[in-house]
This record gives sequence, structure tokens and C-alpha cells, in this order.
Amino acid sequence: MTVEWQKRAAVMYRAGFTVREIEGALGVSFGRVRRALIAAGVPLRPRARRPQDRSADAGRAAQLRAAGVSVRAVASALGVSEAVVRRLLAQASSGGAA
Repeated sequence: MTVEWQKRAAVMYRAGFTVREIEGALGVSFGRVRRALIAAGVPLRPRARRPQDRSADAGRAAQLRAAGVSVRAVASALGVSEAVVRRLLAQASSGGAA
């Protein structure tokens, strides 16, 4: 019953991606991703508050783009606009100075 996206979600989560990032990258709802991870026996991390420092988002945006995720999906995963994603990518490529 495991579908390819569920296997990919488990691999991404174990690699450090959040449920929200996986949701945006794979186009599957938050609840479906979470239920698939639980069904696969993947231990879930506690939910964290959104960091105020966007440098973590810049690194995550660059990571998602390197994995072939579209700018739109990255924006959805991070909960920001596509314009913010482009700024974050520019920040990441310049070494963190925005």
C-alpha cells in the first residue's frame, strides 16, 4: 500500500526536512504526509516555532531547489511568497548577507 511519494516523504523527513516542507515539495497535504510518516513508523520530531532569523530558511530554500523543487513549491513549504524565496536563494548564494 506504500506509494512512491510516501517512501520519498520518509526519506526526506529522515534527512531533516519538515512535514510542511515535504507537503510543499510533494504536493500532498500536511495531514497525509504526517499520517504516512506515522504509518511508516518514522518517529516525529516535536513541532518547532518559526525562526525569526531567515538565514535558516535561506539554507532550506537552497536545499530544496538543489533537490529540484520548484520555486513555487519551496514558497509553499516555507510559508512565504515566491519573491521571498528568490531573495532567500540570493542570500544563500551570497554567503548569508542579505
